Amino acid sequence: MRKFIHLFLFLTIGFALAQKPVSFNSVTIDGQDYLPSAILPTDSNVVSGELDNGLNYYLYPNTEPHNRAELALVVSAGSVLEGDDQLGLAHLLEHMLFNGTESFPGQDLISFLESIGMEFGPDINAYTGFDETVYTLTIPLDDEAISDKALQILKEWAVKASLDPKEIDKERGVVVEEWRARTQNVSGRLQEKILPALFGDSRYAKRIPIGDMDIVRNAPAENLSNFYKKWYRPDLMAVVAVGDFDVASFENKIKTVFSSLNNPAESVQKEKYDIAVDGAPEYLVIADPELTVSVAQIAYKRKSKDFVTIQDFADDLARGLFSRILNERLSDMSKASPAPFLRAGYSVSGLAGGVETLEFTVITQEGEIEQGLRALLTGLEQIATYGFTEAELERAKAAFLSNFEQNYNQRFDMDSAEINSGLVSTHLDGSVFTSMATDFQLAKQLLALISLETVNSYEEMFSSDLGKLVIVLGPEKDDLVLPSVAKLKNLFADVQNIQVAQQDATEVAENLMSEIPEPKEIISSNHIENLDVEHIVLANGINVYIKKTDFVADQILLSAVSFGGSSLYSDEDYFEASLASSIVQESGVADYDLPELEKILAAKNVNIGVSVANLTEGFSGSAGKDDIEDLFQLIYLFATNPRYDEESFKRLQDLFVTGIENRDNSPVAVFQDAINESLYGNNIRFRPITVSEVEALDYARAYAIYKERFSDMDDFVFTIVGDLDIDQIKILAQEYLGNLPTKIGQETWHKHLPDLPTGIIEKTVYKGLEEQAKVLIRFDGPFFNPSRKERMKLALLRNIVAIKVREDIREERSGAYSPNVFSSVDKRPSRRYTLGVGLTTDPQRVDELSVAVFDVLFDIRSNGVSKADLQKAKEQLNSNFEEQLENNAYWRYLLEYYFALNKDEDAANILDYQEVVDSITKEEVHQMAQRIINPNRYIKVILLPESYK
Repeated sequence: MRKFIHLFLFLTIGFALAQKPVSFNSVTIDGQDYLPSAILPTDSNVVSGELDNGLNYYLYPNTEPHNRAELALVVSAGSVLEGDDQLGLAHLLEHMLFNGTESFPGQDLISFLESIGMEFGPDINAYTGFDETVYTLTIPLDDEAISDKALQILKEWAVKASLDPKEIDKERGVVVEEWRARTQNVSGRLQEKILPALFGDSRYAKRIPIGDMDIVRNAPAENLSNFYKKWYRPDLMAVVAVGDFDVASFENKIKTVFSSLNNPAESVQKEKYDIAVDGAPEYLVIADPELTVSVAQIAYKRKSKDFVTIQDFADDLARGLFSRILNERLSDMSKASPAPFLRAGYSVSGLAGGVETLEFTVITQEGEIEQGLRALLTGLEQIATYGFTEAELERAKAAFLSNFEQNYNQRFDMDSAEINSGLVSTHLDGSVFTSMATDFQLAKQLLALISLETVNSYEEMFSSDLGKLVIVLGPEKDDLVLPSVAKLKNLFADVQNIQVAQQDATEVAENLMSEIPEPKEIISSNHIENLDVEHIVLANGINVYIKKTDFVADQILLSAVSFGGSSLYSDEDYFEASLASSIVQESGVADYDLPELEKILAAKNVNIGVSVANLTEGFSGSAGKDDIEDLFQLIYLFATNPRYDEESFKRLQDLFVTGIENRDNSPVAVFQDAINESLYGNNIRFRPITVSEVEALDYARAYAIYKERFSDMDDFVFTIVGDLDIDQIKILAQEYLGNLPTKIGQETWHKHLPDLPTGIIEKTVYKGLEEQAKVLIRFDGPFFNPSRKERMKLALLRNIVAIKVREDIREERSGAYSPNVFSSVDKRPSRRYTLGVGLTTDPQRVDELSVAVFDVLFDIRSNGVSKADLQKAKEQLNSNFEEQLENNAYWRYLLEYYFALNKDEDAANILDYQEVVDSITKEEVHQMAQRIINPNRYIKVILLPESYK
């Protein structure tokens, strides 16, 4: 399955200079021999076909999540096909398909989908690319009538869009607001300079999907209709359906619904446009006043390679191995002492038109771009001269094989949305959609045959300057001079002449621990019947809750938490306490620095995070069944033997400084700081750390605080969920968790949270060069009874507000592309609620839209909610809960919530969630609105461009 392979192969690199193909005679798949030139076998679960009208379809049966289907309409037509008077209309057309079809006029389509529990965005979405436009739907399968209607929607999107001129005029504004949100900022300014260099003089350079706003605003509706009639036709379409359905029945439905579609009498041939990959090297140096970091990038444009044959699969593996080892080298360089750069990495990104970019990115401290680039190029020269080592290759092969095995083990548990996305990609790029079983069989055979010589040959991808683009980015400051183009050219020339030394081979330990602690006693054990959860208490007082599931094969999730955190420390120690876990994790653990630890774990399916948060400290992690003991060992070591490494602390300090020294350049950061200041004043625990405070951090104190947090663990609660063996987990808990340190007494947390502001606070800040504004309106106050039902009422209110804000602000007023409505309830350090609305918009419409948001909120407060909107909100909550119940992460959250953080609530009620939601009345939600939406207590923060000051 190509999509999933490339999640860790860094995508197909696909460019042939002197790279050596992987040499082999044949491979065996399911008992059948295949030559290198043979076509890869397609996953046998894929049912595909082509109708007489040229429309392709792909179906795939899948039960994750149960009772759901993921549908997609794929149109092989995007912005590159626009005429000169249509720039941006492919994208506007994508929007318009949600604004009325023959059977679903106006907003009826969205209203119907919301009524069955779907949300605009997560479940109802689309995108426009250069070469394609893709529409997606998630639907429940409770009722056959729903799937029939969903296919009817896809059909009407294809040929029956209303394209009402009045709706078009309203949607123009929405597209403009999307353009504003995406491009009227530093990213947009950089894109405006970089994309022409990437696309050259190709047609793609003049067909950016977001379009030309003059045309979007003013083009006649006929131009939009012409694009629709010309390019939306069955021979350029595909329907993809993945889900918990009977394939034969669903295939018949697709044939019945879509066979009636006809191509135009005179179809225009779709042209193919190219992007040159052999142009002379280019150099860009860009300073911008809103940039916060100094970055250098080297991008090589290369033609993508097909993924069709067995040989393609083998070569893709070799390229992926090269990528992994290269990134390991760059990571090690960033952790050297002294480090030549803060971070560096290599990746591959799809561009367009069958072209990809091979990209190196280096982040440095200010004024050190040349030093960082020189180090990167020297490292590449070292690879070109000496290549990688056998040890590096074997480590990469082991990691790849582990990933393939994990994918194979989870082949029946893949999410339908991921499979759907993979099939869409397969249709668009002509690759073969292979099964996880095929991938694993091929990987086991081919990885063993890939030689170091073959992997080293991929260095040739960077040996030619043709198609190379060098970009240097940095803040625009009087005291910062970025290297000139001439200096950059000289730097590249100089590196070619330097002498490099061969990298020394280093031994890597095979195991984390050589001595296993003696197991400690389990002093109590009971089974919580209705939740199917095992609860044990160890002799040192640690509680462990274990739930075995079959949701995802070979996935085990773990969390651990206890109260305390940074709240136990004074303001003087606050920054050391809040950063303690980050500082320690950067150091590694026990005798292993971070690079060595990463190498030990490279081929293992295990990861861990350590946290010292505001009110708690703890662990979170995951592992496969074969590597679960490594997770327990990591917990034991991070708790009992954290590594002390001042050099790693200094590197982290440099990284922190680089991240914050130009923070005030960012309009988003200025906006967020204004929000926090409105809520908390200048409280040290809720404002950003300064450069001087980073430089003054006391490493010894941070390390000591970390050790204190994990020196008394009898009040820790561990929750472990997944595809596990309960007896094995108990033994591991006895050996590792049972030996964690404890002391007499229980810890709690301290309240440092300032009192909530009362009354009305309105604040306007000015930052940014472009015509982009942000508005945040939020209501905060005491939540005296944060019971589960009360929290559900607030969640229903939030969903209803989201529906009404979308209808008014986006659909009716065309005022914002994606208004954000959010809510939360905190039980500690004080009981409080939040309900808020945020949006990005035209600075000249801030007052109008602020009033409109208040009107929506106060109307709900005064007049309550409609039965229809309440039912939509209930369906959304219930649909989400239904999916979450088959999610290991959700169960881990639930167990931790009830058994560790909120022991006053009854966990036995977990499973009646939908029953409680359904019991909530309109009157109860109205009462909640009257409590929450207080016209005399709110915060309104506005961000306007500097020119408005």
